[in-house]
Amino acid sequence: GESRGEVELNTAYQIVKLFGLDGKLLLGVKYFNLNSSTAPTSFTGLNIGGATAGKVLGRDVLLRAFYSYPVSRANSTASALGQPNNLLDYEISVEQMLFSYPTLIGFSGEYMSLSAGFSRYYNNFFVRYFL
Repeated sequence: GESRGEVELNTAYQIVKLFGLDGKLLLGVKYFNLNSSTAPTSFTGLNIGGATAGKVLGRDVLLRAFYSYPVSRANSTASALGQPNNLLDYEISVEQMLFSYPTLIGFSGEYMSLSAGFSRYYNNFFVRYFL
């Protein structure tokens, strides 16, 4: 089995507004810990990417993608697959009221390349509370 814990803290700065779309620069930090028998590892990175939001059929649609530059990796846990070299996160979501609560419903994923030449993909559908 495999378990994963992840914490992200991102902020966005508007850099362009064009045809009703907000173009934003995304900056932040990310930490994750991956625990499995073949690939135990942890990773801390600096995030840089982009985000945009626009109306589609009367609903706010949000898109974001960012690259995480590795600042530190766990060298104390040996991984058969190597340590993470690069992470690319992507997400598309729709703002929706659900049981009178503002939520985001969408799809997110991550591409991870590892130092031993392997790649891993994590994809999921989500529903989350939106502030």
